[in-house]
Amino acid sequence: MSIVAQKNITPELEIVDRSISVRYIEHGWPERQCRWHAHEEYELHYIKTSTGTAYIGDYIGHFTQGSLFLTGPWLPHNWITEDNHNIDIPLRDKLIQFNHDSIVKWMSAYPEAMILSPMLEAAQLGIEFIDFPIQEAEERMNNLRDYNGLRKILCFYDFLLRLAQWPNFKILSLHSDNTNGWHDGQRINKVIRYVMENYAHPITLQDVATKANMSESAFSRYFHRTTSNTFNTFLIKVRIGHAATLLLKTSDKIATICHNVGFNNIANFNRHFLKIKGMTPREFRQQVKSALSPHQYDEQNLSIQPSRYFH
Repeated sequence: MSIVAQKNITPELEIVDRSISVRYIEHGWPERQCRWHAHEEYELHYIKTSTGTAYIGDYIGHFTQGSLFLTGPWLPHNWITEDNHNIDIPLRDKLIQFNHDSIVKWMSAYPEAMILSPMLEAAQLGIEFIDFPIQEAEERMNNLRDYNGLRKILCFYDFLLRLAQWPNFKILSLHSDNTNGWHDGQRINKVIRYVMENYAHPITLQDVATKANMSESAFSRYFHRTTSNTFNTFLIKVRIGHAATLLLKTSDKIATICHNVGFNNIANFNRHFLKIKGMTPREFRQQVKSALSPHQYDEQNLSIQPSRYFH
């Protein structure tokens, strides 16, 4: 197969058929759909076979057989099978795409469905469901492939409810090791929004404690209990996450990015980036450019499997 990497790593926009509220797709590897892309729909993505690297937002991590991910609207993503899998895989991915507006209307009509809201909010950063039973995921995906009409919709919402109650998960982008629970409470959300809007400027513990209407010591305990991070660690992860995005989307110098996300010292920036991402900023940019650049496929290679759509 002839694959030629190009320089541009802007995610490709995917237009999804919105006449279908719950859309099942399956495809193999390699396949034209396996690219760095984004779309308006949520995507519940199950890896049936192979191992490799998941790219979700600024997150880079390992996937294996049975991995299950949920990505939110406009969050760029791609899954790349390892090079040592040198054979074509007829069926690697099973996925569900569903529309935000449709599910919001459903939750408005049935207030009990609001239990899904925190999970869908967390999906804006990407979620991996850790150790979800492979056989169950396979069966639920097959039901969504095979069922039609109301039965399909009921199976879909039952699957979402099961995932919303699954205790072992990981938030992937920006602050990637919050595994104790979805962001809970207006107070913590107010603080998180403040950090997201002001990360490039100096932020002190006193600033955010005041926002939460708490003393510094009480806020520190509350924040750690809620997010499993100290506030300073969380702030560093947010800044590193935004730096990773700039490394993806721009050709700015690393020193410029360092200062644009709130670090005053490039050595300190490099140290934190290495600790969180497992590689230096330069290595991150090089790896992402190599892995996520658009590919040109040899159209005469008939072994590339087409995506299979099920309405």
